[in-house]
Amino acid sequence: MIKLVIRLNGRQTGTVPLINPVTTIGRHKDNQVRLDNLSVSTHHAQVILEGRGCRIEDLGSTNGTRVNNRPAQRQELMPGDVIQIGTYEISVIADIERSDDDNEVTLMMSAPLRSGSSAPPRPSYTPPERRKSNNFLLKLILVLVVLILIVMLAM
Repeated sequence: MIKLVIRLNGRQTGTVPLINPVTTIGRHKDNQVRLDNLSVSTHHAQVILEGRGCRIEDLGSTNGTRVNNRPAQRQELMPGDVIQIGTYEISVIADIERSDDDNEVTLMMSAPLRSGSSAPPRPSYTPPERRKSNNFLLKLILVLVVLILIVMLAM
């Protein structure tokens, strides 16, 4: 099975197994992989399972999609590839099955579902909420502006 390992600022924030034929990535809540950052477009890209592999397609994003530091509109993905979407880095990994007979290694990748079969549950990923340290300051400024307006109107 292919998995996406999501990192922000070098820190792993999640892992998403690719179990659907199409996995969407973007800032909007309806994406299977939600990356809550303004550098990510609402519907940024999608990963499509094909046979035993997968590819990524950019969905017309503002900042583009990169694979291994190269711009990518539509590109096949291999284990070890790194996708850059906004400030996020997403590593492509695959489960490995070893054969006892001859030390042969086989990458196990999921195939897409056939039409008519019931779809497995959608994986969902939303990164940890960012701290809003300037929220208090903004509220304080707003209250002060309102108080000043009230004082000026009372004169």
